[in-house]
Amino acid sequence: MTKSDQDVIDNRLAKDLTEKIQNKAIPRYIYKYRSVDECLKILKEQALYFAKPDELRDPFELRPLLKSKNPQGLMLEGVKGIKDMLTRMGFSIEGIFDDQPIPSPKECMRILGNYQYEILQNMGIFCATIDPTNILMWSYYANDHKGVCIKLDMFVQPDVFCPFNPCIYSDLYPVLDLNSSTEEYGEASYKMHNYKAKDWFYEREVRVVKSHVHGLFPINKTVVVEIIFGMRIDPQDEKKFKTAAYKLGYKIKFKKAVASDNQYKINIV
Repeated sequence: MTKSDQDVIDNRLAKDLTEKIQNKAIPRYIYKYRSVDECLKILKEQALYFAKPDELRDPFELRPLLKSKNPQGLMLEGVKGIKDMLTRMGFSIEGIFDDQPIPSPKECMRILGNYQYEILQNMGIFCATIDPTNILMWSYYANDHKGVCIKLDMFVQPDVFCPFNPCIYSDLYPVLDLNSSTEEYGEASYKMHNYKAKDWFYEREVRVVKSHVHGLFPINKTVVVEIIFGMRIDPQDEKKFKTAAYKLGYKIKFKKAVASDNQYKINIV
């Protein structure tokens, strides 16, 4: 795919995201829980971090259940495809692969699974949530309520946040049919990044998955619209954060997470 083709796709996805926000099909704002220092790093670098799949915390991520009626046939097609490619490039293919028998169906599925894993590793993933009041998220990701929650406005810079999808929580691994059409396979393969075990349902996670994007992805300062300070934040950290944000040129609203008076609930004030 050329850069021009990718630009067309990116523009279409950004337009689609904008329309979904306007139609209230998806939320305009998403949230990222972080420690004070981690959040300050985001502001200073003016970028969001897209992780490689193997950097994610959950070892059960990206475990599709591969299915094929004829795995050995797929292997044969793969070998034929490699030979055809080498021939088009002008290489002599006489004898290549001829002395290597096609493995058993079980071994073929293992090899194909490894190929699929490598394909999935080429994606970069930004994880966020739609819930800024989750007690467990504040504990796990915001330094035991001593950190912050960042409010991000996707409408301001939609190209950063697409493709955008909520996570799909399930008891079973997603199925990937290796005999499906190219279009069906591509769509199913992309969705692999959004599946998680039901244990994670409380996070209400949303993800942005980009091909061949790893590490920092630049954002406009106006994407960061609000900072929510945790219930236990050190007053000095709060002061340090506000000063740094002002010096960096951010125009941010500051709010505070507080405990409800009569129930296990966080309120934002």
